Amino acid sequence: MRAWLQVFNNSGDGAANDSQYNWNARVEYMVEGNWGQFDQFTSPDGGAAGTLLGFSYMKVSSDNDVLDGNSLWTLDGQMQFGGSNLYFAYTELEANGVDSDQTFVQYGMYLDADWEIYVQYLDDSGRDDPLWVVGVNNYWAGQNARWSTEVNMNDADNGDTTTITTQLQFYF
Repeated sequence: MRAWLQVFNNSGDGAANDSQYNWNARVEYMVEGNWGQFDQFTSPDGGAAGTLLGFSYMKVSSDNDVLDGNSLWTLDGQMQFGGSNLYFAYTELEANGVDSDQTFVQYGMYLDADWEIYVQYLDDSGRDDPLWVVGVNNYWAGQNARWSTEVNMNDADNGDTTTITTQLQFYF
């Protein structure tokens, strides 16, 4: 088990706000596996099985009536199966007297040592329909060099939008 606590006085834009004090806490519990395997958000073929559960909570305390009392909590989990992986998160936000929630699920599976396919599902109480993403990763040097392409399908009441995105990632 491990935990973090952060105390800060800005609203996320980098500028200090002397009348606003926020805090964020996170607790993680490793059910199975080792901490190092969760440094990557994927589970290559032959990797160890592991399960990590987490809970985060953030609270805003401010003399600004719009921000004061806003809170956010997230319950999430990551499971690795040595060739496939599952991530899920549920988030509740209370801001300005309005409650909203969000559910996110992602599953990835390796086809061989270099190719991984994944699917993502996002259901947000502020959206009419869920968002689906289907993608593929090609690893050239593990996580240090990778090519990704995904199809983002957004079925909304104001019209369907499908976006194809591709990117190269180099990590030094």
